[in-house]
Amino acid sequence: MSVTTAETAWRFPNDATPLGSARYYALRFAPAARRDALALLVLWHARLRAIPDAVSEARIGAAKLDWWREEIERCASGAPTHPLGAPLAALIAEQALPLEPFIEVIDHQDARLAAPCPPHFEALAAHAETDLGALFELLARCEGEHSPESLREARTLGTYCRLIAGIRDGGWWWRRGQLDFISAELLPNDLERLPERLPALLATTAERAEQLRTEAQRGACRARSVRIRARLARVLAAELAASDYAVVDQRIALPPLRKLWHAWREQRR
Repeated sequence: MSVTTAETAWRFPNDATPLGSARYYALRFAPAARRDALALLVLWHARLRAIPDAVSEARIGAAKLDWWREEIERCASGAPTHPLGAPLAALIAEQALPLEPFIEVIDHQDARLAAPCPPHFEALAAHAETDLGALFELLARCEGEHSPESLREARTLGTYCRLIAGIRDGGWWWRRGQLDFISAELLPNDLERLPERLPALLATTAERAEQLRTEAQRGACRARSVRIRARLARVLAAELAASDYAVVDQRIALPPLRKLWHAWREQRR
């Protein structure tokens, strides 16, 4: 992908792939020729996810997301207006990326503005797929994956990673009054009891997420950025389980050196 000097801020590493993060190591061990393109997609996704958290009114966030829907169309037609749009337009054209995953990510943020609580695990998984699942499809495509089996696996691994991230941040989301990380079928009738019941509820979600990953991960997707993120999510899931999902008042994370070790091991497979 051709990137001008004025657009180097989007290259790897960027604000969305800080040193020590899972996103950094997933891209650090991806093919060198694809890192900037992958970093661009990760940064765009991070910017979109920030919108619901940054606005004070849902209608403002919805207007921003509507603007991005139009901008993605402009990127596809080669006439973007956002500084991030120029390299995105070049990448979409170079890799023949479909617009549907971009729109899915935008629609997901719209759903977050409404603060939904998915009715059951299947809906929760579908909610997660429109976020990291859609992004992982784009990442896999940029690493040369095009078979339906590979792209389906990439999307499921993205779904898994989003579910594990939701479990990790469950206490934080609860304190913010957002419950889209858990299905309504698990919620107690008295929400004031949610903090004490949260570990057990998250354990159930984690078990279902692991089953989803196990059924889907068959080795069809060879994209390193996807495989590494999935491996790091599995290691994090084990840490969360070892803590008995004690996330109400803390955020459990893997230390950077451990992420580095597992990322290095995965890229050698």
